[in-house]
Amino acid sequence: DPQWFHAHAERSGSGRWDGLIASGWQTCGTAMRLAAEGALAGSESFGSPGLEYLKWLAPVRPGDALMLHAEVLGVRRSGNKPWLGVLRWRWRLLNQHDAAVLELVVTSLFDLGRAREPSGAR
Repeated sequence: DPQWFHAHAERSGSGRWDGLIASGWQTCGTAMRLAAEGALAGSESFGSPGLEYLKWLAPVRPGDALMLHAEVLGVRRSGNKPWLGVLRWRWRLLNQHDAAVLELVVTSLFDLGRAREPSGAR
């Protein structure tokens, strides 16, 4: 996001945010990376129909340490595609001060036909 308050250190110092801040879309990308590396790694997740809710709560600044908290809101199997699993969940991205910087509700899709039983399960 090339807007001056995201990209120009000198100019951003005198702006509304008193310094550089990350783009909200960059913040969403960071949340996605954390979800993919943490919760979705090794799963049969293959996409999403979109977000239900998205809110940028506070600016993210250079050097912030971010942590993702996820809460499952619902899970179901598709009624007309039995191989399709649907997960609705809320993500909250927190900075090093435990301040929420991002909250969103997203639906994720899983290919249950490709899911394998855990070792030893029958």
